[in-house]
Amino acid sequence: MILRHAFTPLDNVRLAHLCGALDGHLRAIESALDVVIARRSESFRIEGAKVAAERAVALLQSLYESALRPIHAEALQLALAASLASRSSRGATARGNAATTSGSRPCAS
Repeated sequence: MILRHAFTPLDNVRLAHLCGALDGHLRAIESALDVVIARRSESFRIEGAKVAAERAVALLQSLYESALRPIHAEALQLALAASLASRSSRGATARGNAATTSGSRPCAS
């Protein structure tokens, strides 16, 4: 599944903190959640299994909201661990019924 998400209000400082140096934070999220993330300015494209893509969008939105300051590697790892822990604590029914976050939409490709 492909989801698209735009971060609003646009804040280039927050985007820089969210993505990390040389998009390192995005690569860590891709690796941990088994998704592919592409971005152009505030518009992100997340591709992967439905649950993984939705989880990535939720994690990105959460990190963006708290990105007034740089996101340190430790904070990113804690957020990833929390995201992965919430995945394992939910049942298969909850996974099948996960909703997309505000501002995200599936993309037919």
